[in-house]
Amino acid sequence: MVEAPGESGFKERVTPAERGATPIKVTISTLDEQAKGLSRLDYIKIDTEGHEISVIKGGRTTIESLRPVISVEWGQPTYELYGHSKPDIYNIARSMNYHMGDLFGNVAADLDEWMRVSDWSYWDFFMIPEEKISNWAQLLKSTQCKVGS
Repeated sequence: MVEAPGESGFKERVTPAERGATPIKVTISTLDEQAKGLSRLDYIKIDTEGHEISVIKGGRTTIESLRPVISVEWGQPTYELYGHSKPDIYNIARSMNYHMGDLFGNVAADLDEWMRVSDWSYWDFFMIPEEKISNWAQLLKSTQCKVGS
């Protein structure tokens, strides 16, 4: 999307304004291939305009062995392009012993709560490994910038 590069993806979105969609060829790999040989990985950011589930599936071995915190963008305008629905990211997270949390340190207790908060006011979430959940809010708080200090 020449006029909105941040909205570029593998599928073109329907938008109210012309975004200058221009097809380009790209090389595709997997997270597992790219992370091969790593002994440590603390954090992954995934913002692939609806392709987040594919990235997670292509990195499942890496994710399950190195247990990074993962930030994902998950919003209806893009996940629906790939035939996904609101619970899909929650379900894949839980299948790998991860929880879904928000930018403020809150964690969705169950699928019902996820269904209430997903797509509600923002689209940025964290996948938190089960073993890091007890100190998630504190970890997030300790990395926030303090204004005026």
